[in-house]
Amino acid sequence: MWPDEDAFCYWHRRLAGIVSATGAPPSEVDNLVIEAMTQFSKKDVDLAESGALLKRIAINVTIDFLRKKGVRDRFAKSAPVSPTTNPPLEAVQRDEVSRALAQALRELPPGEATVINLHAVDRHKWNVICEYLGISLSAAQGRYKRGLEKLRQNRSVRRFRN
Repeated sequence: MWPDEDAFCYWHRRLAGIVSATGAPPSEVDNLVIEAMTQFSKKDVDLAESGALLKRIAINVTIDFLRKKGVRDRFAKSAPVSPTTNPPLEAVQRDEVSRALAQALRELPPGEATVINLHAVDRHKWNVICEYLGISLSAAQGRYKRGLEKLRQNRSVRRFRN
């Protein structure tokens, strides 16, 4: 299935980035990538012509994983432990805002959260996002707009707006 080890490593790295951007917990990224690659290898298609299909399978595997009951809750509870020293006030406020935003993104549907992560956080252009997700420009922009509207309505994020 995989022409050589370089191709396997290339696609593994690429899919790991896509799976992470889709919102998978870091501890599950490798398992989800291997599952996607396994599903793809069962299909009778050429890798050179079907990179978009492989990406779509990886995203679907990740979304299916996130939809399982309790996965989001377990991931939300695994917040990093804060340091024992007192950081400057600005750093505390920035950390508080980022935690509220991360929690609000986890509450969004996976498709909307993925597009917001890719466009607003990672600064990818629309054509790259459309290629990664295998969706049209209008679908990507619609998900982005709906996601932002839901973030604006979220109480935990709204309290930080000026």
